[in-house]
Amino acid sequence: MKKNRPLSPHLTIYKPQLTSMLSIFHRVSGVLLALVLLFGSFFIYILNIFSSYFFVYNFLTFLNIDFINFLIVSLFVFFVLLFHYHFLNGLRHWYWDFGFGFNLKSVYFTGSLVILGSIVLSLVVLNFVF
Repeated sequence: MKKNRPLSPHLTIYKPQLTSMLSIFHRVSGVLLALVLLFGSFFIYILNIFSSYFFVYNFLTFLNIDFINFLIVSLFVFFVLLFHYHFLNGLRHWYWDFGFGFNLKSVYFTGSLVILGSIVLSLVVLNFVF
């Protein structure tokens, strides 16, 4: 009699842990950063076709500019945080590639450092920008 069970444990069975969430979010942040790079370069190319930034300014004034400004600032803050997280977690993975930091205490400590460091670095950069 065949039982209707999964072949291997799935994400719905395990309790989310810091290590698994950081690993998943590292992949998600890499994809999002690649998409920002792709669409950002496409947007700059479109602006160069029109050879004037006034086209975009006139279009944005046609829309609600306060909402657009809030949206742009929010996306910029999210991008800066995403970049710092991905960078610091990449350094953490590079540290692992040399064979260091595999014990459980070190893994959780460096994971906490990645989160704290990405927030602190983002606040420093945003302090200079704004």
